[in-house]
Amino acid sequence: MSSPLFADAAHAFKNDLAAGSRAASRNPDIAALKSCRSRSGKALFPCQKWGARIMKTFLKAGVGVLILIAVGAAIAGGGKAKPVSASNASPVAAAGAPVVSPPPLSSAPAMPADQAAFLVLIEDARAQYNGAANDMAAGGLRAARRDALCRMFANGYAVRNWVGQITTLSSNSDGKGVLAVQVAKDVELKTWNNALSDISDHTLLDPSSPLFAKLSQMSKNATVTVSGRFLKGKTDCLAESSLSQAGSMRSPEFIFVFSDVQRL
Repeated sequence: MSSPLFADAAHAFKNDLAAGSRAASRNPDIAALKSCRSRSGKALFPCQKWGARIMKTFLKAGVGVLILIAVGAAIAGGGKAKPVSASNASPVAAAGAPVVSPPPLSSAPAMPADQAAFLVLIEDARAQYNGAANDMAAGGLRAARRDALCRMFANGYAVRNWVGQITTLSSNSDGKGVLAVQVAKDVELKTWNNALSDISDHTLLDPSSPLFAKLSQMSKNATVTVSGRFLKGKTDCLAESSLSQAGSMRSPEFIFVFSDVQRL
């Protein structure tokens, strides 16, 4: 049986949520997103700017839902909850319900906005590729992703302080450094691993460089930020080393010239 206190809290939150929905209907970002979608139809990622801004708003709203669930669990279990200070009290706390403190946020560093947008594009293209009706449709999605990436990097291929994890830290037969950093599941930025492939790209790390010396003190699986630049590619807009279309769409490995790596 639900507690009257929980019912009151739920009612209060429902009112807050309704008010938020009314405010959202007047949100200019939502209006812009609807207008963009009506113009672009099913084109790949034409409206991602508005979607990202709206997502930030709804992520904030999601915190209220988590607090409400925690309140219900505390009351149903008969457990004691920690009070919330007046400075950060939620609508649920204002209704008189005890509130359980949420778990601490992850200590992982914040992802730069351009990295987040890049990964949304890659993941959406992967999902559509996996659901393609046939090989022709799948091939068309690779071309659409290429065009979207070219638009995203229209002002240059350099990025700064992208967050990732070292997955490869080795050297080739000439002693030059080979590096790969995973910036999301199944998405890597990497150097070539041999001199022949690298003959014109110059991604391998010179043993006499400060970056080589710095990386020599790091280890595989270390969390890092990376700066550098992508290389231009014909098939995917950015140079990518997969041997097949499926590999490129499902687990892309982008060739990258690293200029700096910082351990976190």
